[in-house]
Amino acid sequence: MMCPRCSSENLKVLDTRSTPEFVSRRRICINGHKFLTQEYAISETPVCEESKAVEASGSSLLSKLWHR
Repeated sequence: MMCPRCSSENLKVLDTRSTPEFVSRRRICINGHKFLTQEYAISETPVCEESKAVEASGSSLLSKLWHR
């Protein structure tokens, strides 16, 4: 994570508060910039199946695309 003002990666957490919806953290960077972050849980999403076209060899795939 980086400071939104100066892009410093040297951060410190000042305060953490939890609600049922999210966790909020007050942070400060080495240059004194304070900012707030909110962390939300994201439910798992199913992984898409790989397309059959990707499995085809390069030249035959190009041929199929060209002749459509």
